[in-house]
Amino acid sequence: IRFNKDMSFVNKSEVKEVLRKIPENTSLIIDGSKATFIDHDIVEVIEDFRKTAEYKNIQIECKNLSAKSIPFTFRSKKGGIL
Repeated sequence: IRFNKDMSFVNKSEVKEVLRKIPENTSLIIDGSKATFIDHDIVEVIEDFRKTAEYKNIQIECKNLSAKSIPFTFRSKKGGIL
């Protein structure tokens, strides 16, 4: 799954639906490199999915998600968090 834009709470149900459809015994990469902002609600959905994925043998790798749940207005021009 690649987030190609900012992910706000508006996208929460869409993300839940996509994750729900991931089949058992799958390797999944969730890539947030192209998003400048990922809402905390989206991060929570992913964390909830991680808990259930273990029982379905779904391996998850997250790329570039953690710091993006902080609004871009709190970032410096060099990408550091202020």
